[in-house]
Amino acid sequence: MKLELTTLPTLTISLLAIAGCPVEDDDPDPDEAAATEDSETSTTSASTDSESDSDTDSTDSDSTGSESTDSDSDSTGSESTDTDTETGSDSETGTETETGTETDTDSETDSGGLESDAIHVDIDAPDGGDGLSWATARNDLRATVEALDDAGGVVWVAEGIYEPPDDGEVLRVGPGVQLYGGFAATETSLEQRDLSAHTTTLRQTGTAAVVVIDDFDEDTATISLDGFEITGASALPANERGHGIESFGAVSNVPADTQIFLANLDVHGTSSGLYVLSYTRVELRDSTIHDNVSEDAGAAIYQEDSRLLIHDSNIVANQVTGVGQYGVIRHRIPWGLSYFGYTEMWNSVVADNVGGGIYGGAVHLHDSLVEGNSGHTGVSTLLASSFEDTDFVANLSRAISGVQLSVERCRFTDNQDEASGAAIYVSGNATIRESSFVGNSAPNGGAIAGWVVDFDTSDVDVFDSTFIANSATQGGAIYGHGEFLTGIADVDVVNCQFITNQADSGGALFGAVTAQASSFTGNTATSGAVLDGFYATLGDSQLAIAGSLGSCAMWPDEVGSTVTHSVSSSCFPLGMQGFNDGGGNIGLLDDPFVPLDLDDDGLESLYLDPDSPCVDLGGAVDDFDWSVLTTQASQCTDAGLLDAGAHFLPLEDAGVCG
Repeated sequence: MKLELTTLPTLTISLLAIAGCPVEDDDPDPDEAAATEDSETSTTSASTDSESDSDTDSTDSDSTGSESTDSDSDSTGSESTDTDTETGSDSETGTETETGTETDTDSETDSGGLESDAIHVDIDAPDGGDGLSWATARNDLRATVEALDDAGGVVWVAEGIYEPPDDGEVLRVGPGVQLYGGFAATETSLEQRDLSAHTTTLRQTGTAAVVVIDDFDEDTATISLDGFEITGASALPANERGHGIESFGAVSNVPADTQIFLANLDVHGTSSGLYVLSYTRVELRDSTIHDNVSEDAGAAIYQEDSRLLIHDSNIVANQVTGVGQYGVIRHRIPWGLSYFGYTEMWNSVVADNVGGGIYGGAVHLHDSLVEGNSGHTGVSTLLASSFEDTDFVANLSRAISGVQLSVERCRFTDNQDEASGAAIYVSGNATIRESSFVGNSAPNGGAIAGWVVDFDTSDVDVFDSTFIANSATQGGAIYGHGEFLTGIADVDVVNCQFITNQADSGGALFGAVTAQASSFTGNTATSGAVLDGFYATLGDSQLAIAGSLGSCAMWPDEVGSTVTHSVSSSCFPLGMQGFNDGGGNIGLLDDPFVPLDLDDDGLESLYLDPDSPCVDLGGAVDDFDWSVLTTQASQCTDAGLLDAGAHFLPLEDAGVCG
């Protein structure tokens, strides 16, 4: 998936009235451990959020060249399309459980597509119109919409600028009202609109919100807003501007269907583009929320205990200015109530925002781009979250942090952090698959950091992934945190490759990391180009934090000698010292690797020379079926004794090796 940041989403024509809503599944660093927002505290995905106006804080993985058929999977996830059912999150907190993922579908039923269905509004029309046609259009938009409050209805709004007649909102919209803008005042069907040529602007000149949505029940008819520019009083200071669209939500129970449907919107110049509270299910499509500024979190979107589904939209260039306020998309979990909401996004962009990208709650991203966000994490999650087929590029305060993460087929490039884990920081559990990490940098774990917080556990599993040119002080690619009292992060790496990563200690890996069936070349460090560890101390006591390597291939890289690591069934430069020999090892005189990019993904795969001693070295890796994979450029499968090093899906059927 390629998303161009400079290209705003095309204002396509939607057939709206959402009778066909997405079907949901009802399942649902030490650096930041001390610093909290609103007295927030790290939790795992099973913990409940207890606060009085405070949140739970988290302290802060392109396809690779390697593949495994490992069966130890924490999540499922197929490539997202507009008709696929997305899965892949673990249970959320509270008494209600959800999968937190929806079926992404473009099917929408249209009850506002015929002229006979609509009331017509044109700001240039003379007084006294009945609204039954463009020729007799009404000119008072607010009064027209308010008259529909009890019954609902369809309103077509011609191009022009619509402002409030007083200090209040431009519009107050009730249940069942469907508003469509972008008309030239000649159309007879919704499909005839040309949104790029005819702009309908709702503009606030004071401190009130632009659009206010009335309270509603869980079975209320859908409210639709499609084809509008919504702008606040951008000349006012950020703390005096109103919200773009404001909804205080349902007054009773959790809704089954979408209640607020927003499409083809351009929202800017407000203190919060979309402000949604309390048991609300909102769908946003083909829209751009940009250049909104707030002292508080949520300059683009503020949501509280609500479900937000974002499709084909851009959240760009928004700014949070307040100290200790994080996320231009902010999902707050109030009062420790049973948890209802999450944020889910398809084929969308979160970019160039100041104050962080998405913060809080559960987040699920598919086929999206998170780029160039600064001031806080690109995506910081407090509950079980999942990421598929998404690019994270050049974020200045790490790409992802969270306590329960599932990452598949994602690409992390040139992200940075001042502390730990520029691509992914895990203070709980994470499963990372088929992802690439290139050029990321942080002091601890240039790409990934697993961290133990408050005597909790941290279990990080990385499969079938590639790490290239990441850098750190400790753990150029991956860092496993450990302390004498609080515990040790458990990091397991299976079928990965590490190329030209750099650190002072542990060019590729640092800490209690177990690596199996993986390849290492060109990594550099003062101590341990492949792997280094350390001693955790308490008074006069010491605890060695060491790792292990099994069925790995290394050249010219070696393990470090700070602590003694275990190495078995691996091939490495002849003469390597300072490790516990677990047997089955062999020393190399020559480079065993043949680096090639045969699948044209832009990343080299470390194939083995068929004459290398690393071939048929033996050993075993649990839950890893190497017999259907290859280590050689010929694409023959490794159906005999296990070859050392990373394995790949064959690009063609070349039979069994040897």
